[in-house]
Amino acid sequence: MTSFLQYLLHTFENTGIQLLILVVPLLILAFAMNFVSLITQRWAVGLLGYRAWLIIFKAVGTPIHELGHAIFCILFGHRIEKISLFNPAPDGTLGYVEHCYNRRNIYHQVGKFFIGMGPVIFGCVVITLAALLLVGGQVFTPIQPFANGLSLAPFNLGSFLNLLGATLTTIFKGIFQPSNFHHWQFYIFLYFVFAIGNSITLSPSDLYSAGLGFLFFVLFLLVLNGVTGWMGDFLIKGTMGLNPILIQFEILMLVALFLNILVAIVILVLLLFKRLLQAVFSR
Repeated sequence: MTSFLQYLLHTFENTGIQLLILVVPLLILAFAMNFVSLITQRWAVGLLGYRAWLIIFKAVGTPIHELGHAIFCILFGHRIEKISLFNPAPDGTLGYVEHCYNRRNIYHQVGKFFIGMGPVIFGCVVITLAALLLVGGQVFTPIQPFANGLSLAPFNLGSFLNLLGATLTTIFKGIFQPSNFHHWQFYIFLYFVFAIGNSITLSPSDLYSAGLGFLFFVLFLLVLNGVTGWMGDFLIKGTMGLNPILIQFEILMLVALFLNILVAIVILVLLLFKRLLQAVFSR
């Protein structure tokens, strides 16, 4: 009985570690980006007006959002029945992906988590590609040493924050170096950052679908660890092996988040200036 309880405890422990590596950073960054995007949308509409905001930014960002859903539908075997990349409707809907799946298929159920989070993941990938093409891949060279160093060294919060701060500072110095301000590609990049970042939002249906998928994902990991635990900790070792790759992607997500915060601050300053001018000339 004691051995069984120890085995069960070990299974839960391994599952917790896997979730901490595979899912928790993604969730934190996804909700942070969703929060920033929702606030920025409100400020951008106040600055430009709803119609101009749609045409200038959402016409680019919404297709990326919907493609994020669609790509993960395909990866997890969901059948896409209907897709609209950008078609503003009176109810506020800008696009949609209608899909169906086998409710008895655990892979399909787990996929709902990634389908719901798809716009965040794919949006960050596109922002990263835009940076590589328009600013240059050299700005991201500090990421790999950071990821490798973090995965090899024992975790220490102070060291982690110092190393993270130094890595992000180096990346942002590379992006905002004075020479970039003389190139039109840099301003196209900033446009894509805002247009795509402004659409990295999670609707109530996205959150509901992702929540159900997350529960199935946790259940799947528990069962898998429970069934294979007697063979050794090869699953947890495999997850640890993925950690450097995941850390690199999470850093890219963090860069995308901070870029959107910077753009949001600019939008807010312009909005306040607009309201100040309106107040002055309305007297």
